[in-house]
Amino acid sequence: MKLDGAISITRSQSNVKPYEFVTIEVVDKKSGSRFLEVTMSVEEFGRAVLNLASRPCMLDVGGLEVIGKQMEHKTIAVDVDTKKLMFAREQEFKTMLLDACRPYMVDGWKPDMWEDGYNGHRSKDNKYEVTFRRYV
Repeated sequence: MKLDGAISITRSQSNVKPYEFVTIEVVDKKSGSRFLEVTMSVEEFGRAVLNLASRPCMLDVGGLEVIGKQMEHKTIAVDVDTKKLMFAREQEFKTMLLDACRPYMVDGWKPDMWEDGYNGHRSKDNKYEVTFRRYV
């Protein structure tokens, strides 16, 4: 399978070991999914670039199920008690929002569930705007 992709190589610094490291990200252009992240020391990256094969690194692989698929998205204002939602704790917030989203979770559509909790700009007239995504 051949796909259009994008690669990013960045050098980062940290206060903990390893203090300096290189991250290589590979993204599928069609789905927008980052499916591979390679992290290695600056020294090992230099050795790899200089053709010293099989350098140690850490791999983070994910999102393979959507590779080559087109992402679609839409925003729906779901019915929910926004005053109660505004003061809900994290788990209660997620449960209330997920319950409100269930009628729209058909044909592969899945809601984005945020970690930041309630956002007032998404709320109006007992409706809360939720972004749904699917890959086709």
